[in-house]
Amino acid sequence: MQSASTRSVPNVIAGGTRRVCAAVATACLLPYLTGCYVSRPTVAAAVSPDTEISLAITDAGRVALGERLGSGVLRINGRLVAAPDTAFRIRVLSLEFLNGDKTHWAGEEIRVPSSYVGNVSSREFSRTRTLLAAGIVVGALAVAIATTSLVGGGSESEGPKEPPGGQSTRSP
Repeated sequence: MQSASTRSVPNVIAGGTRRVCAAVATACLLPYLTGCYVSRPTVAAAVSPDTEISLAITDAGRVALGERLGSGVLRINGRLVAAPDTAFRIRVLSLEFLNGDKTHWAGEEIRVPSSYVGNVSSREFSRTRTLLAAGIVVGALAVAIATTSLVGGGSESEGPKEPPGGQSTRSP
């Protein structure tokens, strides 16, 4: 078995490169293991508190909320604080705007009158999408492992070799 001092430099570099590639692949694939969600339209009265929801804002709501939230608010995403009667009380996680921008919030609570909301969607865990994503990741890892040598390909040596003909390798 080779010790660290007798390993060749290319084998050490190849081993380091493999580890870096494995770390990068893991970092890239990790988000796919966190699960997949789907946004489903729902009836506002059926949503229970602490459910993650998305409120589509009407044109009148955009105008009325413009001063508080910024002009052009398309959707308000967050967690429902209380079941809506005349208004939604929501802890805001993000805002989506007509121009495609998205701003993230830290859960500040706001009140949005029901008349400003066009429709309500709830975010639900999708078991099918999650299993599909996990299957793809496992398959990709299996292919990567099958096509990559995970063990260095160096050979063991018995020690330093003598130069031919009794010549010395020392420099004056």
